[in-house]
Amino acid sequence: MDELEAAVDKLCFYEQPIFAVNNEDTKGKLQEYELLLREAGEDNKFPAALFKEYIRNNESNRIFCNWMANELKELVKNKPDQYFSFNIDPQQLLYPSTIEALKALIPYQKTLMVEITEAIPSKRYFDQYYNNSMIEPIKQVHELGFRIAIDDVSSGMNSFNIVREYGEYIDRIKLSLLQLRNVSKDLVQETVM
Repeated sequence: MDELEAAVDKLCFYEQPIFAVNNEDTKGKLQEYELLLREAGEDNKFPAALFKEYIRNNESNRIFCNWMANELKELVKNKPDQYFSFNIDPQQLLYPSTIEALKALIPYQKTLMVEITEAIPSKRYFDQYYNNSMIEPIKQVHELGFRIAIDDVSSGMNSFNIVREYGEYIDRIKLSLLQLRNVSKDLVQETVM
């Protein structure tokens, strides 16, 4: 665990700006930042192997989540009028340490959005995994007062069916356009409206 505790110094958030495009009053204005986990340094790449180690179990996830919560608190304190979204892997939702970290962020919940990624958790022990194991953690996050986004819908774990099923807890969806190349615009609009 000491190695994982030291490795958080290699992590950072890259602030990807999100601009409004559809409303004439706000068109071109900065709406929020999506926080992308990256290795500190010039390469600006996702630390896939290290992140996999962090989400291996509840204790290693706690190390990551404590780092994440501290970083988020600092970002919000430094930019109190800005909104941020940050990613949570579905595997992390299975650990109490993730919910504990989110509880520590409740004072900042108005400016934070939890974005659930499309990653398929490594610990899947039964059929209908997502339907049977993800609803309670998603409800918990929602009940803590956080807005929830579902990332890359139509990719990985995040199907249109999940959006329909959990719709009451979801504030925003992000479509994976790669998977929708051959789907009619009408069908996509019907699904997300």
